[in-house]
Amino acid sequence: MIREQEALDALPSAGFLPSYVRYGMHRTDAPAAYHIPVGLALLSATAPGGLGLPWAPDPIRANIYCLLVGPSGDRKTAAIGLGAAVLRLADDRALMDEVPGSPEALGTMLAFEKGDDSDSGKGRKPQAATDTRRLLIYKEFGSFLSSTVKGYGRPLREKYTEMFDANSTTIVYQKRRVEIRDPRLSILAAATPSHLEEFSTPGDWEGGFLGRF
Repeated sequence: MIREQEALDALPSAGFLPSYVRYGMHRTDAPAAYHIPVGLALLSATAPGGLGLPWAPDPIRANIYCLLVGPSGDRKTAAIGLGAAVLRLADDRALMDEVPGSPEALGTMLAFEKGDDSDSGKGRKPQAATDTRRLLIYKEFGSFLSSTVKGYGRPLREKYTEMFDANSTTIVYQKRRVEIRDPRLSILAAATPSHLEEFSTPGDWEGGFLGRF
């Protein structure tokens, strides 16, 4: 387990991240190490959509996948919940209200404005999103891992892997093909070591989905 002082020593001397970690330690009894990835996820979700480091052939975007790993009752959910509350106040549009059940659902959440992803209601057509920044939260990541280790749910893992690099992708939505340009998706999740061991493979870590976290 990472000691509190080790986590604090890893922080920069100034800026949002150390301020947020101090805030998190004041508001919850979660370990300091949990507040660091939460703070990084908040920075990613609120950074300008076009922000990136120049790198051939495409810039490196601010997408980040963070996984809090610890035993049950270790206050992982408390740390994530505090971050979600802060983001909801700062930029509610960037926080996903639910987790997608398929690649198509994920694409719809990114391609269209929040709360306007269907043709229902007074004949409105969905409004294409001009900013795809989203933070997706899994408070119980073990459930996601167990349902996507193989079979029907596996493609969702593959779509997350693809979107990490902010590569444009296409979805089929109500018989229409919709392109998502430079998807800005970040993931904040929590799991126990036993769930990671049970529902992942060496390939997931060495070059696949979990290797992005």
